[in-house]
Amino acid sequence: MIDVIIAAYNCHDTILRTLLSIYMQTCKDIINVYIVNDGSDECYDREVNIFKDKLNINVIDLYKNMGPGVARQVGIDNSNSKYIMFIDSDDVFYNNKSIENIYNSIKSLDYDVSFGYMGEYNNDNYREFLVGFDVLHAKIYKREFIIKNNIRFPEIYNSEDLAFNNLVILSKPRMVKCNDYIYMYIRRDKSLTTVDDYYSDKHIKYYTNSLLYVLDEAIRLNKDEYEIGKLLVSCFSYLYYYFHNNLDDYTIKYIYELIPYYNKYSCLISISDKRTCVEFWIRRINEYDFDMSYEDFIKYCNNKYEESIV
Repeated sequence: MIDVIIAAYNCHDTILRTLLSIYMQTCKDIINVYIVNDGSDECYDREVNIFKDKLNINVIDLYKNMGPGVARQVGIDNSNSKYIMFIDSDDVFYNNKSIENIYNSIKSLDYDVSFGYMGEYNNDNYREFLVGFDVLHAKIYKREFIIKNNIRFPEIYNSEDLAFNNLVILSKPRMVKCNDYIYMYIRRDKSLTTVDDYYSDKHIKYYTNSLLYVLDEAIRLNKDEYEIGKLLVSCFSYLYYYFHNNLDDYTIKYIYELIPYYNKYSCLISISDKRTCVEFWIRRINEYDFDMSYEDFIKYCNNKYEESIV
């Protein structure tokens, strides 16, 4: 069985489309749907009644808006199927075999995680790509692996999926790529993702708060220190790319708390692994006229951090 968890906040205008895409799945008989009502202004009785005889559908009501991380964690804690998937309340599955395809992928050799391809509509533009591990989209997780490794969502409103997936990676799952399109992401003007500009100060604040949660959890759970080092180098290489877009002292204050972690763990990893972690974003930066190297960026961060504690 597969639990499909939907965090729902005032999404009455879109969730019917989401539920319809689940109903159209070829394997809907093995799907349990959990709508976690995250303090919406109205209940979801109308939407549930339309599908109550067509889907095994459950609603869990939260007494106030707690954010998507809390809502999804409540969904995990109140469900019990072998596999877990997530879908946003304004998105759909790519086609009617999406869940069947990724389900067959993960169970083929009893993997812990399977990930596939997705499409994205954004302001009338469309693209398709293999998903990364910064999002929950187009993935299926084995519950036993999630529970065994104490992986939980943080109580934050943004980048909670990044935190969850980073903890998944640090737990060294057996992963497999599904060579099918699984998910259709529909970017809305009023969604949490689009309200804040991707290269805004607020985005970096959310990003670093998510990483701090991951680092504290990784240390508490005794995750591999070498893997923590690789994660930090990878994340700082992204921050390096970000600062090519928006280099200013006001924004860099958000990463001050990450500097001690970086200095402690990044030195543990090999030069070759470090190069692998940073090469993607460095290739992106090389497309632009940006004269600060990655090493200079790290020195810059350390200097600013030292100034802040004087």
